[in-house]
Amino acid sequence: MASNRNKQSSPNNQFHRVSCIRSGLRSLMKSIEKIDPLLLFRHRCVVFDFDGTLCDSAGDILATLYEVVRLHGIDPDGLNPARIGPPLPLMIRQVVGEQIDQAVIDSMVVEYRQIYEKSDFPASPLYPGATDLLRQLKSAGIRLAVATNKKERSTHHILEKKGLLSFFDEVLSSDRNEEKWDKERMLRYILDVTHTKPDECGFIGDTGGDVLAGKKVAVTTIGALYGYGTAKEVLESGPDYCCERLTDLLPAKR
Repeated sequence: MASNRNKQSSPNNQFHRVSCIRSGLRSLMKSIEKIDPLLLFRHRCVVFDFDGTLCDSAGDILATLYEVVRLHGIDPDGLNPARIGPPLPLMIRQVVGEQIDQAVIDSMVVEYRQIYEKSDFPASPLYPGATDLLRQLKSAGIRLAVATNKKERSTHHILEKKGLLSFFDEVLSSDRNEEKWDKERMLRYILDVTHTKPDECGFIGDTGGDVLAGKKVAVTTIGALYGYGTAKEVLESGPDYCCERLTDLLPAKR
């Protein structure tokens, strides 16, 4: 059972403590307790996933993906639903199915990146509150970082286009130094270079994989229920906290 602390918090505060109960989504949701949204501001370092956490980037990702499959003579109307979040080769495979040769998938990955990296991202709005939250955290002297499955060039390009790049001390992508980086490795690196202890770092992501990576390195994990991972997946991964919208992480204005 969740503890009874913070019962006097604002009824508008949707920032929640999660008790790890694996008996279905309804039971998991019932285990949520409202808590103080100042939690992030008590950390020395805060790390954000990007797609589905800071940015609703599905529009441009899907537009690029469908453009690429058309180049290969595949009708997008007959594809499986796309799931934003996994590494690009896996996302493409999930969409086009197992019947497509791996050589074709590899070609699609190259073509996708060539198109996506030139985009101005017109269909990738930031979630409400993103810039304000980053500005407040930065002003409070908190180190900020991004850990994303996007490639490094695309990540820096979209951060710059959205006016966010200057907020971050570290930007970690899946191909850093032309090597393969997963979220756990990114988080360990961020802790090391920022000289931050695990209990002084918070990590916000929208998938169960994000939460599990954070748990492996013992940082505070915050599941974003508004992103691309399902609520069931995020909650069952056992985050320390979760939020239903990014603005829930902002302190109330006085």
